[in-house]
Amino acid sequence: MCPARSIAQMRLPADWRQAVVHGRLLVLSPFEAKPRRPTVELTEQRNRFVAALSTHVLIAHAAPKSKTAGLCLELLQQHKPVFALAHPANDHLLAAGAHAATVTARVQNQTISPGLARRSL
Repeated sequence: MCPARSIAQMRLPADWRQAVVHGRLLVLSPFEAKPRRPTVELTEQRNRFVAALSTHVLIAHAAPKSKTAGLCLELLQQHKPVFALAHPANDHLLAAGAHAATVTARVQNQTISPGLARRSL
């Protein structure tokens, strides 16, 4: 979990605390003790931070000309493997070079949950 704010003094829900204790959840943030509330700018910074840590990026939906679509294009220019849900609303991402993500997909011959596939467009 990576909120778009500082995690210092952040109260975690009980189920999150249990997952952290048992090593099933990691909560991290690139932000210091402040800010305590998310903003649009912090969200953009958080998204870039998470993308930098990721080997693959999945975009569920990004409206054309949105900040998420812009990030997707930046990642594609950096040759980061980007996947988008195979849906007409994401056709602009697929046309830009994102790979179609489907339920029965595989990434580089490794099955991942819920299942993504790399398909040639």
